[in-house]
Amino acid sequence: MKRISSALLTLAILCMQSPSSARELREYTLKKKIDTSDLIFVGNVLAIERPKQETEGVQEFAVVRVTESIKGAEQGKELRFVVKGSIGEDSPDCCLVGSDYLFFSKDGVQILTLEGSSIGGKIDLQGKYVSPSNGKFSTYPIVSGLVRDWPGKDLGPAEPLASVRKEICEALRESKGTEVSKPLP
Repeated sequence: MKRISSALLTLAILCMQSPSSARELREYTLKKKIDTSDLIFVGNVLAIERPKQETEGVQEFAVVRVTESIKGAEQGKELRFVVKGSIGEDSPDCCLVGSDYLFFSKDGVQILTLEGSSIGGKIDLQGKYVSPSNGKFSTYPIVSGLVRDWPGKDLGPAEPLASVRKEICEALRESKGTEVSKPLP
């Protein structure tokens, strides 16, 4: 009986020590990424900054110049892309100044709210900031025309930007009511 109690105690401890899947962010399918993104674009990171005054939901942002718009972004425009916000899991794995990335983003910032005893969220600051649409799976580095870590590939290999753009544009066309900013070459 003592062995069974010890085994159950050990099992309970192991279960409590394993990472919680409830807080684990999963990568969306390409279709869901497109559907949840207001803007999809290639951009060059000009700077990493902090808001001049305290801004709820924004601790750090990248100033990004849009070099190519795929959905919703204006080419040549500078955007403030949140890289560190109030929700840790929503922070992307980017951005290095001078580097190019493929961005999947939504207009505004996700802000935590507390109503009664329930925690929720809302989108605020539309038009002032853009934020990741799928947390760390919202940005993909581009080096020498190759998109690194594109879904469906093992970490490390890269896919040509032209192929990735074509895949996104085809998925956009299949998505009802979505316009492609730039036609396929």
